[in-house]
Amino acid sequence: YFVHVYKPHKPYDLDNDCNNVIPRKILSNEKKYYKINYKCTFQAVLNWDKNFLNKKKNNIVIILGDHGWSLNKKKNDDIDYIRSRVDDVFFAYKIPKKCNSIKVPNSHVNVMRFILNCLNDLDLEYLTDTQYIIRYEGHPDYGKATKLISK
Repeated sequence: YFVHVYKPHKPYDLDNDCNNVIPRKILSNEKKYYKINYKCTFQAVLNWDKNFLNKKKNNIVIILGDHGWSLNKKKNDDIDYIRSRVDDVFFAYKIPKKCNSIKVPNSHVNVMRFILNCLNDLDLEYLTDTQYIIRYEGHPDYGKATKLISK
């Protein structure tokens, strides 16, 4: 399945306990409210993930962000997850045990190869981790593509 989730973006309508609240008009400290909504969204994903993974041992879950603020690298029993070094883009994954020996990609560029290698017992080589960032309209660098990383 492919799912695009707009959360944790505005409107920030969750409190610290993940209860629905009237959306806040954010004038300052947007990062705080983003983080609260992010935490709640991620917890909902973990709850869904437990049920999904308990049904079949070979299910793969990949959660990709298009941007985000830095979180620490963590690992727990529910989901293994990392942050890519590129612009703090979020990358979380849970894979079957049979895929534990496959090298986890450094960036989004190779996530599909990672999935195909895991699902089909392939050995596709990873591409160079070259990524670019583009800016929103109104940003001084709007219209330019900036190379972020190449390994």
